[in-house]
Amino acid sequence: MNPQNHIPHTVRVEFTRPGKGTSSFEELLIVDEVECKVLLLERHDQHATANGETILEPASPIIWFVFPGAWYEVGRFHTPAHIFTGWYTNICTPFEMHGAEWRTTDLFLDLWQPLGGVARFLDEEDLAKAMHIGLVDQRTERMIERTRAELWEAVRRGTWPPEVTREIDLPYVTARRSGAG
Repeated sequence: MNPQNHIPHTVRVEFTRPGKGTSSFEELLIVDEVECKVLLLERHDQHATANGETILEPASPIIWFVFPGAWYEVGRFHTPAHIFTGWYTNICTPFEMHGAEWRTTDLFLDLWQPLGGVARFLDEEDLAKAMHIGLVDQRTERMIERTRAELWEAVRRGTWPPEVTREIDLPYVTARRSGAG
């Protein structure tokens, strides 16, 4: 990826969680390429765990990689002290991007790959419950299962997460944000 000269600007991302409403995030668009958009969420204000392990703390920065047309986005997670901790793949509908207004729908299932740890899917019970009560239609269920299989095969081959998520890190994003990149 060769990011074009691009002046970072804010986009509003609306993230709908079926059965739980919509959240909006103001994120800084750092890289705007056809194949990948790179966003910086400077401070995520929620606490997230996976199997009792903290994977995200309040005040942590996240770099989000959005691949237009894909049924996922990938986040580089960090501690509040900006220490990289791992990759979080969120299975979601392809992003609808209209200028500085973006929308997607969370599809419950996530893949967590801690730095130096073992990859594992998260929220499988939430997905099963959502399917059981009809929050996910059959077409979407098939897309989730296909995406899950593709991601797991890429993990098995050692090709997941995508190379761009390994190359673009917090120092790179910070430099571009301040205009030095």
